[in-house]
Amino acid sequence: MKKWRKKAKLTLEEAAIRLRIRCKSPGSYLWQMESGQKTFPEIILLNASRVYKIPVEEVLKQAYPHQLHFAELTKVMKPTALPKDIDDYLRDIERQLRDEDRQELARYATFLAMRHQLTATP
Repeated sequence: MKKWRKKAKLTLEEAAIRLRIRCKSPGSYLWQMESGQKTFPEIILLNASRVYKIPVEEVLKQAYPHQLHFAELTKVMKPTALPKDIDDYLRDIERQLRDEDRQELARYATFLAMRHQLTATP
């Protein structure tokens, strides 16, 4: 994130305002996120995509580098391997996940819903 802010020639305070960080000291809060002391909330990641003009997928790769991204996963999966009924598929997968993975999946689902709301045409 910091490299994108620097490339945009924004100070911490300017970037925090554009990212819509609302707290007592938004520049300080952004610094804590950029330095790894705090995690970036999903809404800030969505805003970063808009502010820095970076594709959402790239923002996600930077925010969650340890995760296997769906686009990369689909490169190795055959299209026929994907289920037609996603609800049943997700229920089966959910049973196999650890608690931390379930929480991460819930955060990602929330992110997808927010991204859809921001990109949906009225």
